[in-house]
Amino acid sequence: MHKYFQHCCAAFILGTTQLAAAQAQISDATLRQLSACDASFFRSLHQDDAALAGSVPLATRGDASWIKVPNRNQAQAGSIQFATHLRAGGLTLLGYTDEVSDLGSLGRYYHAGNCVRGRECFTA
Repeated sequence: MHKYFQHCCAAFILGTTQLAAAQAQISDATLRQLSACDASFFRSLHQDDAALAGSVPLATRGDASWIKVPNRNQAQAGSIQFATHLRAGGLTLLGYTDEVSDLGSLGRYYHAGNCVRGRECFTA
């Protein structure tokens, strides 16, 4: 697990972090949908695509959008930092991680999450 990944995992759901002003806003619903860990996040992200333009690289198919990373199948290429920090649910989102790990006979492990501004002790 590389360093960026260690600091990003579950931090997006904690509201007790110290925050700074951001330049872009996404809906609180999108942040809630991400924490629900289901397909509703991708539909909500699609509804916020205008707010994310220029800050977050998105791909779209139908009524769903997702955040593009360089290569989700390669270690350390599955994370990006946003060009403009995003504000949602009282949090400042700095980046995004989308990674797939091949665990051999156990199958594949999929992980996605946001990196937020805050103290390290609140992120794990």
